[in-house]
Amino acid sequence: MKNGWLTKDTLMRTPAIQNNKYDLSFRTTFEPFPGLRIDLNADRRFAENISSYYTADGSGNFPDSTRNRISTGSFSISVISWGTAFEKITKSNNYVSETFEDFKKNTKIISSRRAGEREKVDASYNPEENAEASYKSGYGSTSREVLVPAFVAAYTKTSPEKVSLETFPSALKMMPNWRINFDGLSKFDFIQKTFRSITLTHQYRSIYQIGSYATNLNYSVDGDGINSIRDLQDNFIQEYEIDAVTISEQFSPLINVDMNWQNSLTTRFEWKKSRTVTLNLSSNQITDARINEIVVGAGYRFDDVQIILNTQGRQKALKSDLNLRLDFSVRDNKTLIRKFIEDVNQPVSGAKVYTTGLTADYVLSDRFKLQLFADYTTNNPFVATTYPTSNTNFGFSLEFTLAQ
Repeated sequence: MKNGWLTKDTLMRTPAIQNNKYDLSFRTTFEPFPGLRIDLNADRRFAENISSYYTADGSGNFPDSTRNRISTGSFSISVISWGTAFEKITKSNNYVSETFEDFKKNTKIISSRRAGEREKVDASYNPEENAEASYKSGYGSTSREVLVPAFVAAYTKTSPEKVSLETFPSALKMMPNWRINFDGLSKFDFIQKTFRSITLTHQYRSIYQIGSYATNLNYSVDGDGINSIRDLQDNFIQEYEIDAVTISEQFSPLINVDMNWQNSLTTRFEWKKSRTVTLNLSSNQITDARINEIVVGAGYRFDDVQIILNTQGRQKALKSDLNLRLDFSVRDNKTLIRKFIEDVNQPVSGAKVYTTGLTADYVLSDRFKLQLFADYTTNNPFVATTYPTSNTNFGFSLEFTLAQ
């Protein structure tokens, strides 16, 4: 405006838009001893889109402040939620989660912390005035400023007295995720007599994410920088509208063992787990989706298998390796909804899936590869509203490489 770069046309209704993106990543790799490789990483990603109107008034002058300044964006940061990843959720105890119970307890502690912070800057604030039972005034059981820190504290196993109250935690709150690969067992003589190689793998990743946020147009501060506006539940309005926050955790894999035997046999064991926990701030409920999968597999290579093909009355002999692979997996996935106000734990979807698969690969030439496959899958539903199903697939595929 000072440089005269903005039009003074009072009919102009195009907002000024500024896009900011801040990505911070740390990566490091170290090998404590030969054969063991550890990769550590940590990330913090913040995206912000700001739109505001700079429109001249009738006299051709610009007002001192912008109008309708709105910020939107997304946020994510790496965390560690390992401490709550292995809790057992069973039908026998009505799918009760100790972590969810901790979350409910945390809300009261966070409410007191919020009230204490406000008392330091607002002399007129009375934390007991018209307060909800066990909570402080303006920071009730449905306050987003209470629910979000309580959620993070519960599912990352952090003390509610110490968890950050920031809407967007700083880079100092980044926690490392990792991948571990170990193949050092192959170096021992007694292992080499039976195995060509043994590889152990483990990977962990956990992300706290705000999928989207937007400026709350009802939010306003006075001359002391204090917001005193409350919503219909008598909670202080938060600066940003946030519909949901998520903690997504993957063990991919929790443990994987690949064994290559001296006799051309290969075997594999893999255990994978994942969990996605979403706090929905509109409905005051948590969606808890979990996947637990175990895979056991074996393969064998037959060297120089000969096949005779009849083409146009002539016989053609092919000789190549035949690779057979058999895999069996059990995948248990379930989704539950945990309602905070109603105190309800309700299963909504999921199934236990058993899969058996067999494949055979044979190279017909340097450009053609033939694969035969067959697999059988059964689904046992987690809830009674769906039926058990099974599927059988079999067939072949022919792969042709156009260029080497």
